[in-house]
Amino acid sequence: MLAVTELRDGRLHDARHTAGTVLLLLGVLDRLVDAIMGWEPGGSARMRAGYMHVTDPMPKHVGEQIGQALLGIANPPEGTGTIGRPET
Repeated sequence: MLAVTELRDGRLHDARHTAGTVLLLLGVLDRLVDAIMGWEPGGSARMRAGYMHVTDPMPKHVGEQIGQALLGIANPPEGTGTIGRPET
């Protein structure tokens, strides 16, 4: 069945990491993440750090948002940095 769906064989525990990362992608408040994940409210920074993974597109997306906010650049030209400056 996994071959048909092109899903990898994973442990049920891996779903917790996926859930934590999806909550991070959605920008869910820490207090709500703690409640959803079943962690002690307010003292779960270490748990969030272990379960919420920054994916490659996230920093680029934030950079694009900053570029838009500061310079009004929605999609910087190819070959430029995220805020429209040449990459170094």
